[in-house]
Amino acid sequence: MSPAVDLIGLLVVLLAIACTVLFLLTRLRLPPVVGYLVSGVVFGPYGLGLISGSDPVRHLAEIGVLLLMFTLGLEFDTTSFRRFRTSCWAGGACRFS
Repeated sequence: MSPAVDLIGLLVVLLAIACTVLFLLTRLRLPPVVGYLVSGVVFGPYGLGLISGSDPVRHLAEIGVLLLMFTLGLEFDTTSFRRFRTSCWAGGACRFS
C-alpha cells in the first residue's frame, strides 16, 4: 500500500471518531473540545491503540494542536483580558526587577 492510501484511511478513521464524539457530546450538552481531547487519549497510540503512532499521525496531531489552540483562543473575550491587565503588568514588572 502506498503512503497516500494509508493517510486517507487514517483520515477516514479520525473523521468517523470525530463525528461520533461530536454527536454524543451534543446530546450530553458538553463542549466538543473536551470530547476531542478525551477521544484522542482513548483512541490514540497510548490508549486502545486504534491509531498507531506512525509519522502521519504525528503530523495530524500537530495540526490538531494548532486547531485546538485556535479554538481555545476563540473562547476568550477581550473583556476578560482587560480585567487582568493590571495584575499581568504588575506580575511582569516584579519578575524582571
